Parts: sequence; structure tokens; C-alpha cells
Amino acid sequence: MSSQSLSLPERPKKKFTDTHLAPYGPKPQGKRAPLKKTFDLHSREGHAWRHEFRKHSIQLRLDRRKAEKEKKREELLYGKKPTLQERLDALPTPSYEPIRPKPVLIDFEKHSIEDLIRIIKPKFEATLKRLDVFETFDFSHEVVPDHIKDIKDLIDWLTRVNRSLKDFGPSSTKGEFQSWNYGLKEIGETSFKGLRRNQANIAKRLSQIWRSNYFVIA
Repeated sequence: MSSQSLSLPERPKKKFTDTHLAPYGPKPQGKRAPLKKTFDLHSREGHAWRHEFRKHSIQLRLDRRKAEKEKKREELLYGKKPTLQERLDALPTPSYEPIRPKPVLIDFEKHSIEDLIRIIKPKFEATLKRLDVFETFDFSHEVVPDHIKDIKDLIDWLTRVNRSLKDFGPSSTKGEFQSWNYGLKEIGETSFKGLRRNQANIAKRLSQIWRSNYFVIA
């Protein structure tokens, strides 16, 4: 036999493709298998089929209800966990109290009489300027007459001492300067706010200061 008669026909070459690669182009829309009903939906088999079909959705609702009950139970036992806004609202409101400067105290023992005169004379003038309002003030009948007289005596005494402080100041003691300073401080701390409405109380307070023997000369 010749070699030509023994030769086999050439097989076509197979094209190998990568099966892991998705085909090019949009994925064709899948087709749902038609529902083959061999029973009536209202029969026993139909009820069993509907129950099996809805079993997963029913179980999902049951799980949600169980989770809600567990959440309520934890809230009753441990309390509801506050939100960030609730925690911020529960913080106390910050309060600010202004720092009042400490008063500068005068060491009367370390100062000479001349120094004390220079220190206290501006205080006399500032106090008299505050009391100028009572020079022409028309007091009502509610104010005690003795209080009005004490205010006039206080103004007259301060005016007289302020004018002649340089004359008899050197003969005064440091204790007298300290007493005058206390009295001027008491007048400065007396508020004249609402003078027309609070004139009775203000007059009473100034009368008390005058009768406290701050302003005396030995």
C-alpha cells in the first residue's frame, strides 16, 4: 500500500477560549422558568405551596420583631443609650463669674502724713462730686427729716475738711485718716441708682454712715 492511501484527513483545529471571561456586550436578560401548576392554588397542595413560598418573608418579619423585643428589653434593664445630641444637651451650662480685682489697701503705718493727704484728698473730691446731686434734690415726704439733716451735715463736713485739709492735716493722726478712708469707701459703695424711687433707703444709708463716727477730728 502506498503512503498516499494510508494518510488520514487533517482534523480542524479547535479554538480554545477562556471560559472565565464574560462575553463581550450586555448580558442577555434571563428568562424565568414558567410555573408549572399541576394543582389548584386553593387546594391543600396550593396552600402548602404558598406557605413554603412565603416562609422566608415570614421568618424575616419574625426575626425583626424578635430584635425589637430584645432592644426594648435592654432599654428597660440598662436604660436607653443616649444619642450624641442628648449627651451634649445634658452637659451643664458653663457659668462665668467675672474676677473682681482685689482692692488696693493703704498701709497707713508706712506712709507719712503728707503722703496720706495726697492720697485721701482725691477721694474727698470724688465723694463730694457724687453728693452734689443732693444740693438741689427735692426730697419727698417719705424721707425722714433727720436723714435729710444728716446728709446736709455730711456734705458740709466733707466740704470744710477738703478745703482745709492741708492746714490741719499735719496735726491729724494716721488713725483719723484711716477712719475717713473707711467712711469715704462706704459712701462710694452706696448705689444712687433709681434715686427718685429709692430716695428713702438711700437717705437712710447715708445717715447711718454719718452717724457711724467715721468723720471725726480729735
